[in-house]
Amino acid sequence: MAITNVFGYFYQVGSSDVPSNMSLDSPFGFDQGSTTPIFSYTLNDVSLAFESAQSLSKEGYIYSDRLSTLLVESLSTPEIKDVDVDDPYWSAAFRVLEYLYNNQTTFIQSATSANYLNKGDQELGSETIDGNPNPFYVNQYVVKSIAYESSIFPGRVRYVSFQIRFSDRVVTFTIYMEADSFVERSDGIRYYVYRYIDSPPEDNIITNVEFKERIINIVFNILKEGKYNSYGELIVSKRTGENTYVDEQFFVFSSLNTVLTEDQKRLQIKKYLLDYYGQDTVSLQYDYPSLFDETTVLIIPMYGNKMLTEGSLEIDLHMLSIPVLQNTLSSFGFNISQSSTAYRPVEIFHLGAGTGFIPTNGSEPRYRFPLLAIEQDPESVVLNPIASRFINYVPIYGSIGDNDFDTFHAVLLAILDFLTGVSAVIDSTLITQYSIQTYAPDVDHYNRRYTTFNMNGAMWLVYGPVSQP
Repeated sequence: MAITNVFGYFYQVGSSDVPSNMSLDSPFGFDQGSTTPIFSYTLNDVSLAFESAQSLSKEGYIYSDRLSTLLVESLSTPEIKDVDVDDPYWSAAFRVLEYLYNNQTTFIQSATSANYLNKGDQELGSETIDGNPNPFYVNQYVVKSIAYESSIFPGRVRYVSFQIRFSDRVVTFTIYMEADSFVERSDGIRYYVYRYIDSPPEDNIITNVEFKERIINIVFNILKEGKYNSYGELIVSKRTGENTYVDEQFFVFSSLNTVLTEDQKRLQIKKYLLDYYGQDTVSLQYDYPSLFDETTVLIIPMYGNKMLTEGSLEIDLHMLSIPVLQNTLSSFGFNISQSSTAYRPVEIFHLGAGTGFIPTNGSEPRYRFPLLAIEQDPESVVLNPIASRFINYVPIYGSIGDNDFDTFHAVLLAILDFLTGVSAVIDSTLITQYSIQTYAPDVDHYNRRYTTFNMNGAMWLVYGPVSQP
């Protein structure tokens, strides 16, 4: 597959940032004439912030006594390992990178022509400037493709983005030039959670073998690759009986060299526990109530998921298209892309007809349309809002069984009947047992009527249709 996107980090050995004798294990990035590094991280930290780093190196074009080095992510683009840095297109990319790297202060300035975005765009994309030959011109550079984000460090940029026109395609380069931003980006941070687990029989006594195998060996293996620069400790209460608790100690290792906040430690420990116990949120809410406290799950019925038949009859659809899903999420302030800050874990599920339903004469369940379950809390690490709390959930068709998802299904049906006007009231027993509350439309809830209820350590908020009965 041809490469169309390149993500990486660029530096030059022999520059003021990375002197020729620079250790890969020392912080780097020096202002001219200074011996104090401005970056908090090392080149090894930068390399470890990739999933799989591939190093591409080439002699400098502007400064031939320097070695230009481009670290690139190869996990998503394994073809990057086979590129020839001396072919004209990759040479052009290196020329652009070297120019931008050595002119971070000036390339962001205004161009002398309105045909260009800035000085860098003009110097890379114009054969002449003010009638004079331009030594920085790169024929393969795509004019007006340059973008950047300024660094907190004066005279520097965090990253640059630009395009190079290859023989059969255009390749987009997104390249960092500031170590701290690169290592501390969300995709670059590494965490590892450790806690001591007693081996059977669990007698709360650490034997010599347990000390070696359960502590020393594990911690050594965590640290031996050099991925972690700091760690933080958090003691969490674990329930051992109805009203009895013990303190459980967790250590969170991190590639960050800053002190971890309590929220960061809590989040990583929750992820660890969910992974360790197979996403069993119900048990974890009981065992670790201070970690897995009550969260809100939104349920958005897809009332508008309809189709007009040939006979001009509007019917609800069981199936759901990606554009309809995307538009619905957007209308409620969410995003379908996991890279977006507005992304939340979403599940699509359906309701059956409920207890005692017997299909006759082509009758069918009342609610054919799908429903969305959205984990609202940005800090929640639950990936499956329904399945993690009701692992055996299926649409109920007939009699209620012995599982808690049966009850969840029944409560949800009763609430939808109320919200859509099928029933004027909700059963009083359900209201008392599950703390059901009904609310009139308001601006904060998209002018829709809505209902909440509590079950399995979560508050469920169910939206009504736009046109209230």
